[in-house]
Amino acid sequence: MRTQGKFKVSGKTKMEIAIYAAVCVAILLVPVFLNDAFLLNKYARYLVLSMLAIALSLSWGYCGILNLGQATTFGLGSYCMAMALKLKTIPVHTGADGLPDFMVWNNLPELPWFWKPFYSMTFGVAAGILVPVLFAALLGWFMFRGRITGVYAAIITLAAMVVVQLLIIDQQAYPGRFTRLTDLAQFDVAGFAFDAYGSASYYLVAICLTVSLFLALAITKSKAGLIAQAIRDQEDRVRFFGYDVASYKIFIFAASAAIAGLAGMLYTIVMEFASPTFLGGEFSPLENANVHPAKLAAELARHAHDIGVEIHEQTRVLSLHGQDDEPLQLETERGTVTAARAALCTNVFPSPVRRYRPYVVPVWDHVLVTEPLSTAQRKAIGWSGRQGVGDAGN
Repeated sequence: MRTQGKFKVSGKTKMEIAIYAAVCVAILLVPVFLNDAFLLNKYARYLVLSMLAIALSLSWGYCGILNLGQATTFGLGSYCMAMALKLKTIPVHTGADGLPDFMVWNNLPELPWFWKPFYSMTFGVAAGILVPVLFAALLGWFMFRGRITGVYAAIITLAAMVVVQLLIIDQQAYPGRFTRLTDLAQFDVAGFAFDAYGSASYYLVAICLTVSLFLALAITKSKAGLIAQAIRDQEDRVRFFGYDVASYKIFIFAASAAIAGLAGMLYTIVMEFASPTFLGGEFSPLENANVHPAKLAAELARHAHDIGVEIHEQTRVLSLHGQDDEPLQLETERGTVTAARAALCTNVFPSPVRRYRPYVVPVWDHVLVTEPLSTAQRKAIGWSGRQGVGDAGN
């Protein structure tokens, strides 16, 4: 509130500022106590999604705009950053004259005109905020000048999101289609690189979250923010008082888009790719591991032999018979084996017990094999941790 030409901050606002500041300080202190690159990257992703939640809260919670298409501005910001980072990628990842790889695959002779400004990282960062803002302002102008509210605004924002997604997917040669923009360079400022799994990227996200949080707080406490909240509660009454309701809603809608666009750029930095269909790839060193199938089988056989298990290879089980409380009879090509118990470890091959066969489904995947890579080649492609790649769809 304003008193004699000066702003007076209420006690409630002071308490909110103190709580927000305490939370942000705690977030900034996480790398001091956590020395784990994988977890830092995961927490950075959570903070980015928190920024998206702030953007949604600003438009939906404080202005009553049922925005179901917030992912549109998030994705536009993500793609702007990805395009700038893609053009910074080392030449081994691209075609002639630095043409992005997917454009080479689609036989494009040269870089499209709308890609060329993204050679400038400054332009890429600015576009990551301005493009979502302009998109939201234009969409908001049509909606709010037409006094579209409630569920109809929700339908329009959701439809706009689907349209943008389909445009990106259909234009395969330009934005990389649903296969996403990958092989991105690290984001850097004045020669300082932000490793996606380093503390620098975490601090970058945490600082942007702090700025976004206090910016949103300042907006909600301003005159425009108070009018926006009044519009949320009684839009017609605010209009009868002479306020331009559409302008205030467009402003909040665009401010929300700016925060979402910033969050999208940061998501590209910490995830190292952008896609209209995939949210992310999970780097999971704690829950998964790579194994060599032949070496795994040989080691299991060695351990079984050491504890007294007799192994008979080339002995296919043709059938299995047995009744309750009776020994099992395993018919093989070379004779019959009698055992008290049998473990059916047939991998993806059909079980000798017919009633179990419907419960076993073979799952296959492609395996890519290359010649051993040299140290220089590994360094060039950035694959230094011997990571494996798996399809979560399986």
